[in-house]
Amino acid sequence: MSKKSTSDRDAVGYRLAHILAKLNQGQKLDPQELADEFNVTLRSIQRDLNDRFAFLSLQKVDGRYCLQSRFLGKLTLRDVEQFANLAGVRGLFPSLSTEFLRDLFDSRIQNALLIKGHEYEDLGGKEITFNRLLKYPTSSPRS
Repeated sequence: MSKKSTSDRDAVGYRLAHILAKLNQGQKLDPQELADEFNVTLRSIQRDLNDRFAFLSLQKVDGRYCLQSRFLGKLTLRDVEQFANLAGVRGLFPSLSTEFLRDLFDSRIQNALLIKGHEYEDLGGKEITFNRLLKYPTSSPRS
């Protein structure tokens, strides 16, 4: 069993973070172009896209991989950094399974979709409802 050096892990983390950022920006990624860009084998890129990013359920169209449109732009730079950190130590913590990562990212995506700021939702005509909600106490004593 070979051990990967810290610089090898850093390179993998860097590559994964950049691929994830490209996917998040809506780019359609050609595996061979990625292999050339990161100076790795095509097999390494295929492993990244098919295994390491399995939790993203990537779409493959005409040989190019892309993120499903409902997820585009929902991952923040912090999410990308967290994934890169997790990917760098994944082998050390077997509990960081694909299912765990899927849940982690899906919950972040769901929260991004469910939480609406004032700039995203038209509240016109909802003043009465809003004023009614303001009358309710923010917390109530529990017995």
